[in-house]
Amino acid sequence: RDPLWSRGLGDVYKRQISRSWQSFWPKQFFPISLKHAESDDVNRLSIWSCYDPSIYVIEPDFVTELENDQTIPIKLKIEDDYGFSNLQLAYEIQRPAYLQADPYVAMFKINQLHSDSLNQNISMFWDLTDMMLMPDDEVHFHFELTDNDEISGPKKTISRTFIAKVPSLADLYEDIENAEKNVIDDIVSGLDDIKEIKDKLEETEL
Repeated sequence: RDPLWSRGLGDVYKRQISRSWQSFWPKQFFPISLKHAESDDVNRLSIWSCYDPSIYVIEPDFVTELENDQTIPIKLKIEDDYGFSNLQLAYEIQRPAYLQADPYVAMFKINQLHSDSLNQNISMFWDLTDMMLMPDDEVHFHFELTDNDEISGPKKTISRTFIAKVPSLADLYEDIENAEKNVIDDIVSGLDDIKEIKDKLEETEL
């Protein structure tokens, strides 16, 4: 199964068991006595153990390097056999170790959830500009999805942890140097093209 797919164990089983098979089944397998069955020939046994809700994270990647706009595109596919009651994003801001700052932990609710839907696609942009992130900061986050199972009680699935990174100062300087080098290379290439055109014009005049 794809590592981005988060799902619990369990399933829904419906079995029809003949009375003559009773001796072959462990006694604890039956929640009720077979003598109370409606039919002399067939006993209906239902064991309900539903799946935990499922989260498939399409975007973002495991690690995201934040651009200047500091937004993260989020695309999720969620499924459950009862529907949903809550979808949250929990995050932790981690500062560089040299600052010796405690991480900031928070959570917010994603309001696009349709509680009566059994499967749904979620698409949104998470804006991080209000966090005032600085170079070398990291945001570790995950998704928490809760179903609305009123029979056996609500169940929650937690996705794996994702990381959004702000480039370090060294990375930023390297990017600036590379950008300047690219500009110089483009200028040199342009001058070479101009010189080549000039030489061809001079040859034509001769």
